Amino acid sequence: MSPADWSSVIWILIELGACLLVCYALWRNMFLKAEARIRAAYRRRSRLRDANARLPREIRRLARQSRSGRLEMGLAEKAVDDMKERIEIDRLKLEVLMAQDRRIIVLDERCNRGDRLWSATVRRTRPGSRRELPDAARAWAAGRRVAVWALNGERARKKIAARYGEEAGYVVEGIAELSVPG
Repeated sequence: MSPADWSSVIWILIELGACLLVCYALWRNMFLKAEARIRAAYRRRSRLRDANARLPREIRRLARQSRSGRLEMGLAEKAVDDMKERIEIDRLKLEVLMAQDRRIIVLDERCNRGDRLWSATVRRTRPGSRRELPDAARAWAAGRRVAVWALNGERARKKIAARYGEEAGYVVEGIAELSVPG
């Protein structure tokens, strides 16, 4: 082989070396990128495994909260139902109380020394005048409470009978002493 041939062989070898060097650099760059992608995939897989491991604990925690919430809601609903029942009972009691005539007729406001307050129920056995309202007639038939100051029960009965006499159709019942607050 001639020296000119050797020089072309050397040039071919240099070019081949340069190509190998470029190929190596490209291959190494691709390998490093692939390696980085693989590491990122491993990290992502590890994070997903950790999250997946935490998921059952989170599900159990949420299930406990849901159960306790349902229990609390059940207790609250029971309390609401109990409260509605109590309100209804109190409403019925109030209707009964409102239906009763609770007024007291004060017959005598004068109070002498030693007098005590007495109460009696006065009923009318005979019908009143034709101009009397039906509610008033029912109230007198059911009995109205009258309060009077007197020394004893017998004097209280006499005072009430003087105003609501038997000749007018009234009957005095149940004389009782009232306690005065204060």
